[in-house]
Amino acid sequence: MKNKVMLPFIFCFLLLSFNIFSSERISFKDFSQEIEKNIKDGAMEYIKNQQCFVSYNNIVFKNFYINHVKLYATCIEIDPAKRIEWDYPKIPENAEVKTIYIFGEDMAEKIRDDLKRKKMGFLFTKLAYYKTSHEKYKKNEYFYFESSAVK
Repeated sequence: MKNKVMLPFIFCFLLLSFNIFSSERISFKDFSQEIEKNIKDGAMEYIKNQQCFVSYNNIVFKNFYINHVKLYATCIEIDPAKRIEWDYPKIPENAEVKTIYIFGEDMAEKIRDDLKRKKMGFLFTKLAYYKTSHEKYKKNEYFYFESSAVK
């Protein structure tokens, strides 16, 4: 009788363990390459030099590992050659809140640590978004990436 009860528990444990250890974990570099590919294919475009102030964040875990960070932020375009105003930025009243996804376990960990230290302002050099004609398009949804090939 004990064997009949233990067998389902062992099976569930093995199934759960296999699922956790076999899941794909993406790096920020791999995610950036995927975004770069989408830009070259014409599915995405990007905006540059955004100074963003986070109002809310959400850290998403998948299989006990950090998967991505979702930031809700108000962003303004800045000129990197000029001094960046962090204390009293000039945010227009009609500025919309953007949803910014940061994928890749390594970069998501870095952003999460910054958020723990109460950092609420970020400078994003490139934020990609799907074109309005693309099926995955959502208004004000952006993906942070870094690439030397995309200028």
